[in-house]
Amino acid sequence: QGVVVLTTVDDTPAFRADILPGDVIIALDGTKVPNQENFVKMTEERRGKLVTVSLVRNAQQLEKSVQFNR
Repeated sequence: QGVVVLTTVDDTPAFRADILPGDVIIALDGTKVPNQENFVKMTEERRGKLVTVSLVRNAQQLEKSVQFNR
């Protein structure tokens, strides 16, 4: 379950929040991310909002605050 980050583009919300390639995003604002399709839908619903992103990096769970673009 979750979505693997393949790349992070400089000066994007993910880059500024220190989300790195290889991270696995498992939840947005506490709602589990089951797959890529749902992740895209979930991010679109949160445009312009400050979102808590739960992810796994090196077997450790982390939370990052990300300001999504409009």
